[in-house]
Amino acid sequence: MHLLVFIYYFSDLPENTILFISYSILFFSTFLSAVFTTVKIKSKGFYYGIIIGVSCFGIICIVSNIFSDFNIFSVKSTSKLILSIMAGAGGGALGVNLTS
Repeated sequence: MHLLVFIYYFSDLPENTILFISYSILFFSTFLSAVFTTVKIKSKGFYYGIIIGVSCFGIICIVSNIFSDFNIFSVKSTSKLILSIMAGAGGGALGVNLTS
């Protein structure tokens, strides 16, 4: 994460790419968390992946609410929730299949 911030600060990327980068980081971190967790659990990957996706979104909501005025009912929040659930479910399914 810090590496991406460092690269972004010293590059000439336009400011409208921040949203895409933040969604990408959210997707890959949730996906990898679900993969690593379900590889250890070895069952119910889809179920645990969704739980991890919702948990990641919950942590983002709590941290965002502490540092800014975060609106959980906005379109961006809903899209982040959907993205987290999809990434978690996909990572969970992949993680269980990697153990077989």
